[in-house]
Amino acid sequence: MVGDYEADNQIAHRESELHQDVYIFKTRLNGDVRRSEHIKNVIGSCVDSEDKKKVDSDIVEIWSSLLKKTFPLINTQHAININEWHSAIQFFLDNLAEELSFVPSRHIRDFFKSSGIAYPRFEEIDKTRFIEKLKTPKGTKTYDQIFDFAKRNVLKVWKLMSDGIFRNDDSYKEKIKIWNLDSGQEVKTPKVMWEEEL
Repeated sequence: MVGDYEADNQIAHRESELHQDVYIFKTRLNGDVRRSEHIKNVIGSCVDSEDKKKVDSDIVEIWSSLLKKTFPLINTQHAININEWHSAIQFFLDNLAEELSFVPSRHIRDFFKSSGIAYPRFEEIDKTRFIEKLKTPKGTKTYDQIFDFAKRNVLKVWKLMSDGIFRNDDSYKEKIKIWNLDSGQEVKTPKVMWEEEL
C-alpha cells in the first residue's frame, strides 16, 4: 500500500499502520485504540508467572528460535533479547502511546503524527491515503476489504498450525514458509498471502 518498508518508506508504513489501527478499532470495535487497555493487556499477558518483568520462557524460546532460524545473519550480528523488547513495548504503551495523541501543542502533535509515532484522532484519519482505494496485488481495494482478506488468511494459518499441534497433521510443512508479514510475500517468492495457496 505504501511500498516496501526498507525502501525509505518507514515513516509511511508507521503512518499507515497508525491510521488503519485507529480506523479498524473504531469501526469494528467502537473503541479508541489510543485509550485501549486491550493491546497493553494482550502484550502484558505474555509474562512469566514467577517474574512479571520477564516474558514467559516458552514464548521466549519460540520467538528466539524462529528469529534465529529465519534471520541467522541478523542473529549473529545483533543480540536478540525478547525481554528487553517486551519491556520497551510495555513502557511505550503504558507511558507514551496515549499521551502522544493528546499533546496540547498543535505543532508538536503535527510533528509526532508526521513522524509516524502518534495515533491520529478518528476524525483526523487520512482516508484518501490509508483507507479508500488502496492498490494491492489483487487490484484496488478499501482497507475494510484488505482487513477482512487478511483476517481470513490469518485464520487459515492458525488452523494449519493448530492441526499440526493437536492432530499431528503435517500439511503445514508444505504450506507455511518464511513469510514477510509486512508485505504478505514469502521471501524470494510471489506474494503468497495474496494468492489462493493457503
